[in-house]
Amino acid sequence: MCGIAGCRLSRPLTPDDLAVLRTLRDSLSHRGPDDQGEWYDSEKGIYLGHRRLSIIDLDQRSAQPMTRDHLRIVYNGETYNYKEIRESLGNRFHFTTEGDTEVVLRAWQNDGAKTLERFDGMFALALYDEETQELVLATDAFGEKPLFYYQTNEGVFFASEAGALIKTFNLSFTPDESEIADFLFLGYIRPPQTGFRGLMNMTPASLARIKADGKMQVSRWWRPAPPIQNDSARAHPFTEEERNRLRDILCRSLALRLRADVPIGLFLSGGVDSSLLAALASRELGIALQTYTVSFPDGMDESRYAAHIAQHLGLPHRTISSAESGLWQDSPRALLDFYGIPNDNMTVLAVEQMCKTAKPFLTVALSGIGGDELFYGYNKYATLYKRRHLYRHAAVAHSVLRKLSSVHQKFYMAAEMLKGTPSRQYLRLKNGPAMSDMESLSAGMPEIFDHASCDLVHQVRLFDLTSSMPQSYIPATDRGSMRAAVEVRAPFLCRELYDFSSSLGLSRLMAFGCKSLPRDLLRRYLPPHCLTPGKQGFTFPAGRYLTQPELITPVVPFWDGHEVDALWAKRAEPDYQTLALRLAILSELSRERRAA
Repeated sequence: MCGIAGCRLSRPLTPDDLAVLRTLRDSLSHRGPDDQGEWYDSEKGIYLGHRRLSIIDLDQRSAQPMTRDHLRIVYNGETYNYKEIRESLGNRFHFTTEGDTEVVLRAWQNDGAKTLERFDGMFALALYDEETQELVLATDAFGEKPLFYYQTNEGVFFASEAGALIKTFNLSFTPDESEIADFLFLGYIRPPQTGFRGLMNMTPASLARIKADGKMQVSRWWRPAPPIQNDSARAHPFTEEERNRLRDILCRSLALRLRADVPIGLFLSGGVDSSLLAALASRELGIALQTYTVSFPDGMDESRYAAHIAQHLGLPHRTISSAESGLWQDSPRALLDFYGIPNDNMTVLAVEQMCKTAKPFLTVALSGIGGDELFYGYNKYATLYKRRHLYRHAAVAHSVLRKLSSVHQKFYMAAEMLKGTPSRQYLRLKNGPAMSDMESLSAGMPEIFDHASCDLVHQVRLFDLTSSMPQSYIPATDRGSMRAAVEVRAPFLCRELYDFSSSLGLSRLMAFGCKSLPRDLLRRYLPPHCLTPGKQGFTFPAGRYLTQPELITPVVPFWDGHEVDALWAKRAEPDYQTLALRLAILSELSRERRAA
């Protein structure tokens, strides 16, 4: 895990350029406090900068940028199956390190871009070929490692975090209507846009090629298979063979992600996913990981379940109270400091606190992120599956329920849930009663689904996997953990596991309850009293910030001030806290733009 930065310009680099680029690189020092490096070719306008967090092969021989023959690379992340890839390369190359960076470089030299399909890992890389004078930027399959680039008339600058580019080049927040709508309804802006002109966010599994003439071509090297809908037949329970297959895939993924030359721990939420990882590591792999969890005294709190699980498995455990952090007192400013671009996920505050507490004891931590997306774990999936027949005939059902609205309020609410396109139906479920106010504020609403022929639950799951997870959930983990120089690995984010879960079909994954297959497997290792009764979530309570006395009313220049005032007055109501936080973030961004 590291920080990378650099550029490809259409003119030679000047001494002033090098000073700016070193500032850009060193603004990522929290991601890589152990070492720094650079390589550049002034005449060709190329610069590669690196900040290192040493995880595998701690020796200086694995420092970056790394050069082999005509290829040079800066690389952030881990390719967990690097030993297997190295072995497959046979005697073609002479290796001088024991880490994964050299393997990535040699594998690219051997197979080109198609080698990305062999990587089981999380990464963002920049690779320069001196023979072709091509610069390549690439990201991992699930978007675990971030990469942003800033396009100017003179070329492209890139960095691991948006905030580094925004601060270095003094960029201003100038969103268009679609970007504002994205943030209002989703809590983030869908890539590649960011709300900052010229600043782009690379999507998962992206491959960008920048030629010597400055032309950029962006493509995808992998896409998750479209959802399979197979609920025509009656679902049958999972077999022992299927439970064993899940165990075997997860154990392989877990074993690969335990490869490190530094101490490793586990973030244990008390939910099914992280509990299953703890159980498999302990019972199947014989590894007793130190576990950590965060408690939310004023929110949804799974810490007591986590403590019970750790005790049952005989694992050392520590609970950290989120009340100990003071960053939430100015949440909009803190969130922008972490993300750089609009993002309302406050979990980043708890992740940073947990990682700072754990840092004296570990450098790598495992997380259960991804399990909800692969195995339909969120409560909304259960709701959509239960009502799938209504959603299939939404127009007719909406018309009937509207006619019954005068009989009882519940018919009006049900009609509202079924109104409009599948995108609106999902956004109404996501945002609750505040949806109508969002529609009143916004000039438009995001249309977010590509697979209109599938049931809504399928569309939502695929959207979460390809958008919500890499743009909201993963950034909260990455930015929070890297602020403390801790690398977080996700064993559920494995393409073999994704393919397996997708092959099972919706009816079997949902008919017996959310995450029924992982829950079935977990019962082999934990008694019922250790398991949480249902999905509670790992969400930092926004109300802690919003209910503070004497908060200043947001000023959002895009909308009428009286309407914003009226919505802000509702900020203590749980149904309006998400919208209120988004208004506060937009206000802070607008304030920064006015100050600039």
